[in-house]
Amino acid sequence: MADEAPPPSGMTADGKVILNQATIADLRHLPGIGQKRAEAIIQLRQKLGKFRRVTDLLRVKGIGPKRLKQLAPKMVLDAEVRAAGGEGGSSGGVGRTEVGRGTATATGASTGAGI
Repeated sequence: MADEAPPPSGMTADGKVILNQATIADLRHLPGIGQKRAEAIIQLRQKLGKFRRVTDLLRVKGIGPKRLKQLAPKMVLDAEVRAAGGEGGSSGGVGRTEVGRGTATATGASTGAGI
């Protein structure tokens, strides 16, 4: 009776690709990512151990700032860890998983406005 199959392990329930878990098949759901580029992304992830920010993808041949801007809303770094109701969110590092919001500031403006 289940109409919906669970999402693949490398994808979120809303269809975003989880970069640090995605398979080649998962990565191919991204626009402009075919077999070869997906393989290159996996190789880079293996070399780095894991992606720390989406801008790491700029090291993949064929992914430049324009492509990254297209891809960013369709990706997250890691699966979200859902806290069941605690306010212990003060241990830094967790904010890095919110790729969709952090990408624009990571590739564009910085917090310091003085030139």
